[in-house]
Amino acid sequence: STRLHHCLPVAGQKHNCYCGPGVIAAITGVTTGEAARKLRMYTGKASIKGTTADEVLTVLGWCGFRQTGKESYYPHKKMTLRNWLRDHYDGRLALVSAMNHWWALADGYFCDTYNKLPTPVEKIHNPKSQVSHVWYLD
Repeated sequence: STRLHHCLPVAGQKHNCYCGPGVIAAITGVTTGEAARKLRMYTGKASIKGTTADEVLTVLGWCGFRQTGKESYYPHKKMTLRNWLRDHYDGRLALVSAMNHWWALADGYFCDTYNKLPTPVEKIHNPKSQVSHVWYLD
């Protein structure tokens, strides 16, 4: 089973609080600063304020995680985060994209840059968010 990590920025730092570095930190255990540094290395950007699936999945790959499956919903199928959790989530390590925000989920917990700590999925915020894609990781 996979345990999520916190995605708190390093004490005293106000940057690297975006959801791309946050979700990488939650899955891998690196700091949000280290996740942002890896994203900058890959993208060539001076700062990270938004990320694509390719960018996040590439950095997760560098950290030893691989994609084992993918589900796509938007725009052909309407799927809220609440309904996806109820009808599809099976506890595996998952990277969820919904409404231009990233969530990491594993073993009934989620972590993102709003909560910053692994939290039971029953307490997920924005349950009406439309899920666009889910990637399963190993």
